[in-house]
Amino acid sequence: MAQRTQAASTQTRAGAIPSPSGPPGMADVRELSVAFKALADPTRVRMVSLLLAAGPEGLCVCDIVVNFPLGQPTISYHLRLLKESGLVSATKKGLWVHYRANPDRLSALGISLPVSPQAVSRSACCDDIISE
Repeated sequence: MAQRTQAASTQTRAGAIPSPSGPPGMADVRELSVAFKALADPTRVRMVSLLLAAGPEGLCVCDIVVNFPLGQPTISYHLRLLKESGLVSATKKGLWVHYRANPDRLSALGISLPVSPQAVSRSACCDDIISE
């Protein structure tokens, strides 16, 4: 019976992708869980897609707010979860925080999101920073 159990445990389940290094450790599983939880909300998926469309320069938080029918505190909450998951990064420029998608992180997780085809609406809140 022990031989049968051992043989069954070394076989790969149907449909599973075998990992050359074995099953993921608990730290890897937690990291994956945080990232997938962050993308479990349609608003956050749209935010990442919008940031991917904005390119490497990203968007000011005020530009993100004008693209969603949500208040600024709700937008900040969603961005915080995305930042904690490593899917987006943030840089403070003057009074404003600029966010950008982390395409390397998305690729490492095997996530491919559609880039938002719509034009990105921009507000005039940080035009003085852009013109510098």
